[in-house]
Amino acid sequence: TRTHIKLIRGGVVYSTVDIERFEVSGDLNANPYVQSGDVIQIPRVEGLVTVKGAVFGRGENRLRAPTTDAPDLTRERTSEGIYELTSDARVSDVITQAGGITPWADLSNSYVDRLVVGGKGERQRIPVDLRRIIFQHDSASDLEMADFDVVVVPAIDTLVYVEGEVTNPGPFLYVPGLRATDYVGQAGGPALNGRASSTCII
Repeated sequence: TRTHIKLIRGGVVYSTVDIERFEVSGDLNANPYVQSGDVIQIPRVEGLVTVKGAVFGRGENRLRAPTTDAPDLTRERTSEGIYELTSDARVSDVITQAGGITPWADLSNSYVDRLVVGGKGERQRIPVDLRRIIFQHDSASDLEMADFDVVVVPAIDTLVYVEGEVTNPGPFLYVPGLRATDYVGQAGGPALNGRASSTCII
């Protein structure tokens, strides 16, 4: 576990270390200093939950930086990671663990994929409205997590259309941080008859 690590000093539990809380919030009390002779005891995890889709991710599961020449920009807009499940954790808690939602997350169509008890591996889909949970703080909608749950946050297929006198007009995947010239470049640049100085955004 990363959340209930015991720091033993002088034969007694001196402090409980919560690496997750330290990494998410920067709380120094969750990551105390150690002294010579201290013992750090790491218990087994209570459970695991997978979060995938339009979340930023953390550590090695973090979204890669978008590049205009990437062969598949869709893969750079989603992440997938396995995170420790703590007692009484809810959807909002594991979303925070996973780095939070991206601007292109489809909040209304998210869901939890859960194992059916006694179902011999069968899983059920439980819809969750992340818009109500995150922005309206609706605790009734904030589902309590179970071991081996999978939280899925779909990505909205956002597109930018480049039309007019360019070499290859058409739709291009929206990537946060890109400018109009980047999309014109993806469209092959202005054609011979194109007048770049009159380019506009609608």
